[in-house]
Amino acid sequence: MNSLCCYSIVALIPQAEELNKKVKNDRLASNGFHVHYLPYADDMRNLPKNDTTRAANDEVDLFKNVIRGLKFKYRADRFENPALQTLWRSIEATALNKAEPDEFIDLTIPSVENQNRKVEGYIDELKQMIFPPGYVMGETKRSANKRKVCFSHFGLLIYFKKQTLMRRGNKKFLSCLIDNGYMSFYMTFIAHK
Repeated sequence: MNSLCCYSIVALIPQAEELNKKVKNDRLASNGFHVHYLPYADDMRNLPKNDTTRAANDEVDLFKNVIRGLKFKYRADRFENPALQTLWRSIEATALNKAEPDEFIDLTIPSVENQNRKVEGYIDELKQMIFPPGYVMGETKRSANKRKVCFSHFGLLIYFKKQTLMRRGNKKFLSCLIDNGYMSFYMTFIAHK
């Protein structure tokens, strides 16, 4: 045991067993304790109060409706562990000499289509509330002048490591190297190739 071990103060919060009333012997939650770590005095901070503008009641109600639409009753038995399922399917494929393991549908990743369907009645109201009038989704203001392509030292190293991108005749790249004092680095790289 480590002699520098530090102790924590915890609160044990009891939880009663929760059974499913519809299905006999189906346990929703086991009885036991939740362990909550309590902070030490050094961990406590007094944060300054910010007087921020609060959302209007109709805006709060709209977001409450959106959240209510996206909620669902969580049950652990409805979701399989994706890492374990992938491992088991790989072992099965190896044991049965399959070229590839069976496909696993990860139910822990939320369905965007399903979420959109649940909140589609609120989308227009949200857009009007959040974005200014005349705003077009996906459209950005483009500047008239192009950005100068350049690399930091770290980006330059990554660029060199990806030799498929490296072309000796790239004039923009060479001028960027000369402007930033990396020409000797470039020559060293070419010499060691």
